[in-house]
Amino acid sequence: LVDTLALNSKEKKLVVIVDDNAINRFFIRSVIEKHCSCFIEEASNGLEALPIVKKGIQDCIKMLVFMDIDMPLMDGIQCSQLIRKEKKGGKVVIVAVTAHATEDVRETCKRVGMDYFYTKPIHNEEIKQAYKLLDQIS
Repeated sequence: LVDTLALNSKEKKLVVIVDDNAINRFFIRSVIEKHCSCFIEEASNGLEALPIVKKGIQDCIKMLVFMDIDMPLMDGIQCSQLIRKEKKGGKVVIVAVTAHATEDVRETCKRVGMDYFYTKPIHNEEIKQAYKLLDQIS
């Protein structure tokens, strides 16, 4: 995990990429590294992501989480629900990234506290647009 306490206040931004597909994680990471100034963590499922996000919340870090919906062990819906139950879960922007573009899935994502919804394949501009949301967190 990133030592978030060692970061100065300008750098206290963390992007967490949660997807069971390594190619999807690589693509999002590549765009973030090229266009944004932050630290990046990756997880292949919600169980791996939860401790990363909890540590960031504990350390009062502004976080952007790209959350796949359909993953083994713990899916993005369940993980997002647990993130939102954390005391300061409002400092986390959660972006659903899924191949399931149905209105039911979109509504479920909204209901569990996901902030935005992108359909795969996600595009460069969507990733950059999502990153700008970190500046809106107080």
